[in-house]
Amino acid sequence: MKVAEIEFDGGCTGNGSPHATGTFGYILRFEGKEFAGMGRVGSAYGRIITNNVAEYAGLLNAVRRFKKECASPKDYELMIYGDSRLVVETVAKRWGWSKSRVLWNPHKKQPHLREILFQVLKELEDLNYQTAWIRREKNRRADALTRM
Repeated sequence: MKVAEIEFDGGCTGNGSPHATGTFGYILRFEGKEFAGMGRVGSAYGRIITNNVAEYAGLLNAVRRFKKECASPKDYELMIYGDSRLVVETVAKRWGWSKSRVLWNPHKKQPHLREILFQVLKELEDLNYQTAWIRREKNRRADALTRM
């Protein structure tokens, strides 16, 4: 199976305040090509803009770009790398379980995160993917895009 890679990051100034601004960046690699993307997070992702919203937005936009640029995304193993442990572990469904581990109910008390998480999962549902947390210093290129 072929491999594609995504590195994503997000940031926010005024984290959680009414005047917060979120930004994201991502690097997408497959078939010897590399694509970089960046953007801003606005009210379309809910009223509360936080660093976590920006992180999810980075991943969401990267996956959408992969599906747009790749003729056969189902033929790939998509490796997703990010320095947000919350995003990486929740997308992999390792976090968000009830104490008895019988119910996966992520971001139960944070509906703004739940909404964007499920958008990400919808984009990923027909793809073969894995997530891995990486240290911030290994994610410098995606991080730099959040600051442009």
